[in-house]
Amino acid sequence: MNWQHALYVFPLYAAASVSVAIALYARRRRSTPGATAFALLMAAAGEWALAYALSLTSVGKDTQLLWIKIRYIGIVIVPGAWLTFALLQTGYGKWVTQRNLLLLAIEPLIILLLIWTNEWHMLYWTEVTQKQLGPFFAIHIVQGVFYWIHVAYSYLLIVLGSFLLISKVLRSPRLYRRQSLAVLFGAVGPIVGDVLSTFGLLPVSWLDMTPFFFTLTGIAMAWGVFQFRLLDIVPIARDTVIESMSDGVLVLDDEDRIVDINPVAEGIVSLTASEVVGQPAEEVLSRWPNLVKRYRSVPETHTEIAVGEGVVQRCFDLRISPLRDWRRRLAGRLIVLRDVTDRKIIETELQKAKEAAEAANQAKTDFISIVTHELRSPMSAIHGSATLLADEGAGSVNAEQAEFLDIIAFNTRRMITLVTDLNDISRIESGRILLRFAAIPMSQVIEDVVNSTQAQIEEMHHSLRIKVPDDLPPVWGDRTRLGQVLTNLVSNACKFTPKCDEITIRAEHVADEGNPGIVHVSVKDNGIGIRAEDQHKIFQKFFRAADEEVSEVPGTGLGLSIAKSLVEMQGGRIWFESEFRKGTTFHFTVPVAKES
Repeated sequence: MNWQHALYVFPLYAAASVSVAIALYARRRRSTPGATAFALLMAAAGEWALAYALSLTSVGKDTQLLWIKIRYIGIVIVPGAWLTFALLQTGYGKWVTQRNLLLLAIEPLIILLLIWTNEWHMLYWTEVTQKQLGPFFAIHIVQGVFYWIHVAYSYLLIVLGSFLLISKVLRSPRLYRRQSLAVLFGAVGPIVGDVLSTFGLLPVSWLDMTPFFFTLTGIAMAWGVFQFRLLDIVPIARDTVIESMSDGVLVLDDEDRIVDINPVAEGIVSLTASEVVGQPAEEVLSRWPNLVKRYRSVPETHTEIAVGEGVVQRCFDLRISPLRDWRRRLAGRLIVLRDVTDRKIIETELQKAKEAAEAANQAKTDFISIVTHELRSPMSAIHGSATLLADEGAGSVNAEQAEFLDIIAFNTRRMITLVTDLNDISRIESGRILLRFAAIPMSQVIEDVVNSTQAQIEEMHHSLRIKVPDDLPPVWGDRTRLGQVLTNLVSNACKFTPKCDEITIRAEHVADEGNPGIVHVSVKDNGIGIRAEDQHKIFQKFFRAADEEVSEVPGTGLGLSIAKSLVEMQGGRIWFESEFRKGTTFHFTVPVAKES
């Protein structure tokens, strides 16, 4: 190959290599709309350039003609791939369906069939000879009617795709002018190159320059890919996302002029896009001078702002983000305004309701505290006096009088229990209950509870079984409050178990690797049990099961709620297992005291 051959052929090899490299890069971005079509376009252009180079360097007529026919594989693919790429890049992807792609494939397949069978009908090329063209012995072809039909069809697709891309460029904001130039050059290049080659308007009229121009198109598009992420951030995103957003969006350039605005933002500023695009933001937002002054030089922020006054005031979530060019220089700012007025109104109402509820709760707590304090003393006096009279401490009483005194003592005990429970609930809810933590022998707490409930147990003729190991470690808690919890559970077991039955109190140490562990206490009875539908309510305040046997037993419905709070305040937990008409077992745990 002499230097004249190299002058024409090596650029074709270079064009083929560049086209294939760009095709491979675009293929890796195939998840982006248009990337696969662009990859096919550049692969076809590369095949076109390579086959053309091989045809020029071949010697025999038949070999040259074979490479020309192979070249047409790329030639017939390019127009359809170009149009498909343009449709996907400009927001008309709905037209790229399987049916339409099959229709686009009909003409290329017919042309390839005519080319490979041309020797039989001479409809595509009417004459094929070999002659000296420049430094080459090349195939000289006289074009037939189907050649010109193919040229017209190809120009139609290429011009249509170029028109879509150029239209998109003309509608692009000035902020995107570098990206637009890349697309504009890429759209115009193939048309110019093909026209010059087809009609012999170049100094080397025998040389097909179209693959060179498509390679230049690929380079321009690749520049957009590498510098502006053209295939990563598709231009149609502005139409499909920004226009449909429920937030107001404004785009400012580096001179604080508005270059883009969506319909929601138009409503906020009460101006149309045609009235604000190109105008300084300070003029467009002149109704809010304080906001303009505050955020004029702020490249990035996220805050809430209020616009207007009184009933027309609107609240917005304001987000300002910097927009940078390919050199990472500040090119503008993106302003997003989300209307949060309704949310702020709801928040204000909720805050007022919260404050009112807290005030009412505090008033209730104060009232209960005062009432329980005022009731406890007289109730204790009444109970003490009734007990004294019943014991004939102030003189003898007859049987009828003793019965009445027992009734007074019983009901005052109920009232004292209710007052005490109400006071405990009030103090727990207000956080005013004081626990005195210490290392406590749980076995002694159990013994104290057994002694205090012995009379109640004997009255019901129950037998009590106690299973507590001698080596039970001390727990970390409040002795009085733990006794209160266990007393409540034992008392309930007595009240809700038929006479002459058995109650079991059990305690055990549950070790935990690396920790002292817990003491697990349980109270088991064979009583009436708890219905399945009532079990999730059992720790609720004032809950009393709608069972006839339960309603006959006096109680406040507060004991278990208080017990749960006291156990959890001491680092434990409480739960139960129950089967209706067969019995219930309540469990609670307390942390083991750490050795000092």
